[in-house]
Amino acid sequence: MFVHIGDRKTVSDKHLIAILNCETIIKSPELNSDFIDKIGKEDKTMALCSHSIITTKVSSYTVIKRYGHITDAVWSKKV
Repeated sequence: MFVHIGDRKTVSDKHLIAILNCETIIKSPELNSDFIDKIGKEDKTMALCSHSIITTKVSSYTVIKRYGHITDAVWSKKV
């Protein structure tokens, strides 16, 4: 199955490792310096795959909801 992450980009769920919020990554620069370099000005989501890192302007919460087959993932949104 493929997950549409926005900006006409899709990733295979077989290769998908994590869907991350870019704001959260930026808040810990000492831990995430390798990932911060790949984040663009308007990017909101980073998808870590086994062979690549893909960023998109769509909210990470929207991407997670689109996927819909998540049974063992942990995620939250401030209310």
